[in-house]
Amino acid sequence: AAFARMAAPRRWKLPDISEQKVLKLGIQRLRRRLDDDGEVGVGAAAAAGSSVQGFPRRKDGTPALMTESFFRRLLSGEVELKVACQSDVSAAQSDLRHLSCEQLLAIRAQTVDFLTISDSHSAHCNFLSSVDGHLLEKLACR
Repeated sequence: AAFARMAAPRRWKLPDISEQKVLKLGIQRLRRRLDDDGEVGVGAAAAAGSSVQGFPRRKDGTPALMTESFFRRLLSGEVELKVACQSDVSAAQSDLRHLSCEQLLAIRAQTVDFLTISDSHSAHCNFLSSVDGHLLEKLACR
């Protein structure tokens, strides 16, 4: 039996533009669309009109985030991720799963230009990797 030869998938190449630039423009556009429409698809957070500064609560009214004050400062612009203490960044990483898509996108938009491979910023790199993972997961569910 003869095997059919499959054509290689077509790849797009954008000349003179870096992957980082495409990522930055995509995040900015998605964030603007969320700000304009209040939604990408229809999500519970968008339907409820959640703001970037609104944080989840448990049934008894206590904060669901252990590091709510860190996220409040980060999202308000009081502190930049690149200058935050490694211990604060590491502690906040486990709370990322509780943040809304809009909050994760806001964090990613603020940090899209923060690139480092330095060992001294390993907590920051792990944090951003987790932000990306949770953001992609939440966008896929919308």
